[in-house]
Amino acid sequence: MRIMATNFGDKPAFHHQINNWRYKVSSHIHQYAELIFVLEGRTKITVDGKEEWLDEGDAAFVFPFQVHSFTSREVNKIAMYLFSPSALIDLLSAHEGKVGECAAFKPSALTVSMLKERILGIDKPKIYDIKAFLYLSLTDYLENTTLKESFSGTGVVSKVVTYLHYHFKEDVSLESVGKELGYSANYLSHCIKRLYGMNFCSVLAAIRVEYARRLLAQTDKPLTEISFECGFGSLRSFLRQFKANTGFTPSYFRRHYFTGVKPEPKIIYW
Repeated sequence: MRIMATNFGDKPAFHHQINNWRYKVSSHIHQYAELIFVLEGRTKITVDGKEEWLDEGDAAFVFPFQVHSFTSREVNKIAMYLFSPSALIDLLSAHEGKVGECAAFKPSALTVSMLKERILGIDKPKIYDIKAFLYLSLTDYLENTTLKESFSGTGVVSKVVTYLHYHFKEDVSLESVGKELGYSANYLSHCIKRLYGMNFCSVLAAIRVEYARRLLAQTDKPLTEISFECGFGSLRSFLRQFKANTGFTPSYFRRHYFTGVKPEPKIIYW
């Protein structure tokens, strides 16, 4: 499972990307909320171990820090949207500690109209159109699902992951993070293992690797410099962890990053 550190920093952002290929996105988590709209074809989404199929016209919502993955058997077209929870804090905060029984839902005609007329195909959508679209989508979702309590340690783990997003370049440990956040190392270890099925070191490595992916794709910095900038103690450790998390070597990833297939996401800050 990958942990995607998609917003290093504190600016709320709205990312949107149109995917038009046959794909398989392995299990991952991030601190963003995520919306998925199927424009053509069929897609399988798995959230917290529950599988659901999305047909054309269907959508799905993923809460921050939920483990999820996507699979399509044939070439299809989906619109993916990631946004900071702070963008809809009044809606999301009212349901703090809860997640949906299901991720899939049927968006209303008004939401679909907003998507097609004010978001898709627009190079720089207006901020108020983006927020209106998000509010409509989340309202549709909440009206189509039943909320349930998430694992009680979810909030604690989200604090850990958020802390690591700001301090992953430093020499951090489970003990130092626990001391900083006011929890025992044993309790943090239990919560992380239960929620993600991985230990603290794996979480930290995954966040560092995700940042390394960004540096490899967007800069020409040498691997040694990237390894230390991401917080790895050595180039050897960086190479090992990058291969374990992505299945590729850093050099291979840099050569083949989105080669002529996958468009880079558009990012809009407000």
